[in-house]
Amino acid sequence: MKLFEYPNAYHAFDVHFITTPIRNAQWQTGRRCELDERPGGQIVNRQTGQLFTLDDPCMERGATVAYNAPAHTAAIKDVKEFLTSAFKLNP
Repeated sequence: MKLFEYPNAYHAFDVHFITTPIRNAQWQTGRRCELDERPGGQIVNRQTGQLFTLDDPCMERGATVAYNAPAHTAAIKDVKEFLTSAFKLNP
């Protein structure tokens, strides 16, 4: 498994029509949550050991969305390379 990070990429970084960053103080974000998936697909808050909910203490308010062209281009390239390798496809 690979994890990719794209500098300065907000949520919705691949939505080309969000040309100006939009911040909303009420949108929820789980950026501080550490989660594990247990057998049966249960998502558990690693800090509490309890099933994760949107009311967990790790949930915060305030999120930004914005398009990021370089991140979008890189993500497309990275996904294609990952799928080609994972499924042994001929490019």
